[in-house]
Amino acid sequence: MFEDIFVRSNESDAMKLHHLDKALIGDASGWITAKIIQENNFHQTWKQLKDQFENPRVIVDTHLVGLLELKPIPKRNHKNLMELVKTIHRHIGGLEYQGIQFDAMSGMLLTKICTARLDDQTLQLWERAQEHGQLPDFNGTMKFLQSECQVLERFQNRPQAANGKEGSPKPSTSKLPSQRSHAATPAPSSHSCFICGESHRHFECPVFNKLEPARRSEKPSLRPSI
Repeated sequence: MFEDIFVRSNESDAMKLHHLDKALIGDASGWITAKIIQENNFHQTWKQLKDQFENPRVIVDTHLVGLLELKPIPKRNHKNLMELVKTIHRHIGGLEYQGIQFDAMSGMLLTKICTARLDDQTLQLWERAQEHGQLPDFNGTMKFLQSECQVLERFQNRPQAANGKEGSPKPSTSKLPSQRSHAATPAPSSHSCFICGESHRHFECPVFNKLEPARRSEKPSLRPSI
């Protein structure tokens, strides 16, 4: 991109060197010295820079190692899964820029490498999305991971206040079994027997029940004598 914008432009060598110095990052940062700027030879500087840092073998090895050493996802969330997807795309883009093309075998290997870094839940969802008897597809796997990133992002950005209120159990106002039992049990009678004076009703009185039927009708009049 820098070559398309600046190298082929009509700007002066001094201006091109200035832009190049600002664009360099990583190990190449600070590579342009004051002496190079004084010499004011942009094309020679550009050639030396490409020879030193654009070694195809080093670049390809760097991207291959990056894919082989992908970090496993420690926890299923949008940030971790998106970082994995971005890293995979970055290394694959770098390899394609170097003219490395992917075939069916390399796609299967990349799929195995990528899915081995997924957390258990995401891996199970990916397995369920695969058709029985069909070999997994790398492009399909990347689409699945991007879709999961969108789902996790929407889920994690939902309002927390509403989330906390929904589903919270309401305190029960029903009485406990023991309380219901007590409520259904009638209170003991406070009536006193007019025959013997004890705390029971007259038809429950043992004295009353021992009397002959004829005497039972007369017993209320005998109360004062008991």
